[in-house]
Amino acid sequence: MVITSKTNENIKKIYRLKDKKYRKEYKLYLVEGLKMTREAIEKGLPIENIVVSEEIKDEIFYTDKTLVVTKEIIKHLSDEVTPQGVLAVMKMPENLPFAPTGDCILLDRIQDAGNLGTIIRSAVAFNIKEIYLYNCVDLYNTKTIRSSMSGIFSIKAYSGDRIKECLKDIPLLCADMSGERLEDFIPYDKQCIVIGNEGNGVSDEIRSICNKTISIPMEKDMESLNAGVACSIIAYKLYVSKKNN
Repeated sequence: MVITSKTNENIKKIYRLKDKKYRKEYKLYLVEGLKMTREAIEKGLPIENIVVSEEIKDEIFYTDKTLVVTKEIIKHLSDEVTPQGVLAVMKMPENLPFAPTGDCILLDRIQDAGNLGTIIRSAVAFNIKEIYLYNCVDLYNTKTIRSSMSGIFSIKAYSGDRIKECLKDIPLLCADMSGERLEDFIPYDKQCIVIGNEGNGVSDEIRSICNKTISIPMEKDMESLNAGVACSIIAYKLYVSKKNN
């Protein structure tokens, strides 16, 4: 059966997932596109439903969890300018506190969803599996998911009130222009990269628990880098240092 109505109960519920309030209530989030949906299936991640446009229903994703819909319904549910015709409704993992097993990242009040997605993508690329979110933009924002390029499937994230407790046994590296030059920094066995808010940097509260401040040297004409870029450069430095040792 092809779903044609926006008032269908399943469609209404999925549409609500565009709103953080309902993502939190239902503990579900949306993934768009062929590649990310395939990866979610291949990784065996918990999927509530797969929504497929009727034009491609016989080619892929035809399972007992599939909802076949019209092209108009896909456009209604999608945030993409040109939807690919496939969405996956994913179950959120439990947000339980955990201690890092290796290098990790603490994000302090990051508000741009694209920056968060970029940081997740870079974290996975440079073998960082754990991210802590302190008063940040929603991890499951559709722009964050899209920018992470499926990195969201490979990281473990925590955004509760026990972040300091989780990180009490690992050195915290505050990224700030007044710190030690990154190329002179000798990494610890494991550490946590701390990246602050796009406009105001690392807050006094988080800075107070940091062990060291590091900086990325740059030309005088530019006083700072995008948060996602800065985090990526530092993560790469740590990754290369460990590969060479």
